Amino acid sequence: MNKKEEFKNSLFVRVFKQIKLNKKLFFLTLVFDLMFIVGLYFISQLVTLLLTSRIENIARFFGLPLLVMLVVLLLSVGYISLLILVYSLFKYSILDIIKSMRQKTEFNFRRFKKFFQLNLIMVVKGIIISFLIGIVFLGIKKQYLPIVYLIVIIPLSLTFYSFLNFAHSYFTLKHLSIKETLKHSLKRVLKLSSYYKIYLITLIYILAYLGVYFLMALLVRNIVSRKYELLGYLPIYVNVFTIITVVVVYFIVAYNRMYYYLIVEGEEHK
Repeated sequence: MNKKEEFKNSLFVRVFKQIKLNKKLFFLTLVFDLMFIVGLYFISQLVTLLLTSRIENIARFFGLPLLVMLVVLLLSVGYISLLILVYSLFKYSILDIIKSMRQKTEFNFRRFKKFFQLNLIMVVKGIIISFLIGIVFLGIKKQYLPIVYLIVIIPLSLTFYSFLNFAHSYFTLKHLSIKETLKHSLKRVLKLSSYYKIYLITLIYILAYLGVYFLMALLVRNIVSRKYELLGYLPIYVNVFTIITVVVVYFIVAYNRMYYYLIVEGEEHK
């Protein structure tokens, strides 16, 4: 196989092919993502509205500071669980749409409970790891924190991101139990050579966008410096590029979601 054929058969190109062949389904994932974001906004607004008006009454009712802290903790756990439930609902639907791009599917909620439990377990483990890292960071001098952040936090965040995507793909494709899903995902995420290209592709996308962004910013600055009357249009430029940035970030997330899915799917053909 020559380099040209190898490139055509690479995951990088195959993801674009899938998106091109399934434009309507890909757009449907966008709709579900948008609904998820809107849903989170309304939930946060509703919870804020309900709690801010009653927080003083709750504090007076329980009286003791320890009991108040316990109630706040329970409310926080309930709120996080609700967010995970909503996230699981939309992600479960999106994964089924992605699966339908590759094969015939029949949507149902038979495995939704397990999917919610899977996400709950991963979030709890993520919180515990973050808490332990936070404790370790307390013993590090402030001047070293940025370096430690680059060395520890960023790689761990990327690893968890990959682990999450692999877990969802294994769960959807292979119908594994929660334990087996976590086991397979851990094995895969530790094998960096099998998916490191997704980081390189994401980096290329980000650098390309930043290049265009700074070139446009430089162009706008030069134009405005010559024609001061155009300064009033600067907020429009900022808003336009904010929207473009959101779209670019979403595309990267949606692209990566497909990429991880195809990696797991590729295991079945080996």
